[in-house]
Amino acid sequence: MLQTSKPTMLIVDDEPLILRGLSDVLESEYFVVTAKSGRETLTLLAENPGVEVILSDQRMPQMEGSEFLREAKKLSEALRLLMTGYIRGAVLDQALRDGTVQACLSKPFGLDNLRKAIAQAAAGAEPRC
Repeated sequence: MLQTSKPTMLIVDDEPLILRGLSDVLESEYFVVTAKSGRETLTLLAENPGVEVILSDQRMPQMEGSEFLREAKKLSEALRLLMTGYIRGAVLDQALRDGTVQACLSKPFGLDNLRKAIAQAAAGAEPRC
């Protein structure tokens, strides 16, 4: 990754349009890096420890977002946010309880909601969806 004065945000989603849309709205505040799968991103994180925020979709092929973020927690001190269109479930509840996920966003969400979730996660607020 390039050195930048902006914080680095890594966005993981298997939908190219979502990656592009989020990148477009966040690039004024973050140096945005995108990836299409959790497995690909674990390699990226291992090689680039400077990521400060990770925003991952939950429903992706091969590796769900909560599973990816559990592994990412071992590699990085980055804030870990999960976005999902499917609000609750045992997997999500466990990810919130064990600290895998520091914030959760229900799709669709606005930029203000994302900013608020990042700020709350950075402040150590209790994770919730």
